[in-house]
Amino acid sequence: MATSTAYKDITFLLAGPKGDTGAPGEPGAPGEPGATGARGPALRGPRDWAACEVRTQFYSGAAGEDYLDVVLYNGNYYVCSKTHAKTQINQPGGLYSETNGLWRLGDKLELIATNILLSNYALIKNLGVESIEMRDADGNALLVAKDGVVTCATGTFNNINVQSGKVGGFYIDGMALTNSGLNNDAAVICKHATYGVTAAIGANVTPGTGYRAVALFENHDTSNGVTTLLPNYAIMASARNTRNNIALALDGGAVQGFAMRNAIVSTTATAGAIAREDYNVVALNSSQCQLTLPLMQLYDDGHVIRIKRLGNGLLGLKMSKCVTYTDNGGGRLSTPVLRTASGGIVGFDDVHQLSNVGDAIELVWCRDIITSYNGTTYYGAWIEYKL
Repeated sequence: MATSTAYKDITFLLAGPKGDTGAPGEPGAPGEPGATGARGPALRGPRDWAACEVRTQFYSGAAGEDYLDVVLYNGNYYVCSKTHAKTQINQPGGLYSETNGLWRLGDKLELIATNILLSNYALIKNLGVESIEMRDADGNALLVAKDGVVTCATGTFNNINVQSGKVGGFYIDGMALTNSGLNNDAAVICKHATYGVTAAIGANVTPGTGYRAVALFENHDTSNGVTTLLPNYAIMASARNTRNNIALALDGGAVQGFAMRNAIVSTTATAGAIAREDYNVVALNSSQCQLTLPLMQLYDDGHVIRIKRLGNGLLGLKMSKCVTYTDNGGGRLSTPVLRTASGGIVGFDDVHQLSNVGDAIELVWCRDIITSYNGTTYYGAWIEYKL
C-alpha cells in the first residue's frame, strides 16, 4: 500500500563559495600589572679570600639574603653556593668546600654579562658607562664619576689643561684666576714655617689685625746664621731692556721702616770696590784709601750711592767704565765723568777726593749726560750732591 508524506515549511540552505576574511577586531584592554617582585641579592666583591678573617660570613643570595658573595682565590673567582662562615678548611675548590657545595667556580659569562666584570687588567678602547668608582683596599672611595660629577680624593695629574671651573676659592676666568664675585677676601698664601717664610697676595692677607694688606712678603730665615754674609731677600724685582726701566712704582702713600744697605770700609783698608748693591758707604780708613765706583749697566740709570768719610785717612774715588746708549740704540762701554757739587768736572782718569773728615756726598748715575771736557767727549756722568 502506498504511503504519502506531506512536507510543510521546509527551508533548504545551499553552501556557496567561501568569502574574504574580515578585518581584525580591536585589541582588548591591557590586563592589570602583576605584583612587584622581591628585590634580588646584590653581588658583593670580589674579595680576597686570604684577606678575609676566619668567621667572615659569606652569603649565597638565598631568599631573604641581601648579598651574593664573590671571592678571589688562587687566581680564580668563586661564587658562594651555600651561606656559611669561613673556617680554616673550607677554602674554595678544597675537598670540604666541594663536598658540602659551599663554592662554585664563577661562570665568566655570568659575571661579565649580568652582574660584574672581574679582571686583573682590562684594556678597553671605547667604554661608555653611566657611573664609575674606584676604591682602595679599605673600601674608601678614591674616584667617583656619577650624575655628571667627578669626585677625586687623591691622585697625581700631569699635563692638565683646565679651561674653566674652580680651584680652591678661585675661579678660572680666561687667562686669570679670580675670586668669586670679585667681592671677597680671597688670597693665595705660601708659608715655610721652618724657615719663617711667608709670601701672600690677595684682597686681605692680614685678617683679624684690624688693618688690610694686599701683599705680605717675609723672610725670617735663620739657617745661615748671623755670622755669615749671605743676605735674606723678601722681594727681588727687576726691570730691564727698554730705555726707561722702573722696577717699583709708588702712586701714593709713604714708605715705612725704610732702610738702605750699609757697606763699611775698614780702618786698615787702602783700596776697595763699591758694589752695585751698596748704598750707604761708611769709610773708617785710617790711612789713604781709594775706592772704585761700580760699573753701571743700561738699566742702572738713576742709581744712587752715599759715601761718608769718618776715618783720618784720605779717601779717593775712582770711576769704572759704564754702559751707555749709542745713537742707534745699542749699548757701548763708555768712559764717564764726575760732576762735582760745586760745578767742577772730574775726568775719567782722575781721582775725586773727600778731603776732610766728616765729608759726605751722594752720587747719582745719569746715563744719558754727554760731557765735553779737555777735548774729550765723555758719555754718562756721576752727579755729586753735598750732604
